[in-house]
Amino acid sequence: KKKFDLRIYVLIMGIDPVLGFLCDEGLARFCTKNYTKATPANFNEFYMHLTNYSLNKMSDGFIYSEETTEKHDGTKRTLNSLWKSLIEAGITEPMIMDKVENLVNKFLHATLPYLLYHYRTAFQGKTTAKCFQIIGFDIMFDDKLNPYLLEINNNPSLSVDHEFDDAQGNFFCEESPIDVFIKRQVVEDAMLLAVNRNLQ
Repeated sequence: KKKFDLRIYVLIMGIDPVLGFLCDEGLARFCTKNYTKATPANFNEFYMHLTNYSLNKMSDGFIYSEETTEKHDGTKRTLNSLWKSLIEAGITEPMIMDKVENLVNKFLHATLPYLLYHYRTAFQGKTTAKCFQIIGFDIMFDDKLNPYLLEINNNPSLSVDHEFDDAQGNFFCEESPIDVFIKRQVVEDAMLLAVNRNLQ
């Protein structure tokens, strides 16, 4: 009953020709208040309408979880966990990820002239120059599974910290197993792909 979005990680490995890789794992970030259609009366109910982790972690409704693969009710989940929840509603991973892949593909091709210009400027026309970039796509789906691109982060957070306050108002920071599980895979896969490409 809560609005959520997906943080999808994409590795751009080449521009000429364009080459991108979609990570199998990512984040599902949930609001902490049950959703009702936006009205002037509830428009400022941020915990109902905004999925940002940085906002919802301050909500009394925030549910912290360390579960990385099984279904749970946490406010932040892995895609692996999300698929197990959605399958009960008859929604399968390909029903979502095929549309995500199509959206990412369209983005890469739509921005290709801009990326090519900066690539050629940075490397002074050298066609052998190699570089890579991890970017984060924030995507939301409607009830008909149509995807909507919220934003693209060219420098997505790879932090694995979870910040919280105790009952006395003391601030703490600890490692989040969910973030470690996802972001380690993102970085390891990026490095392996980059090294393998440079060895070719």
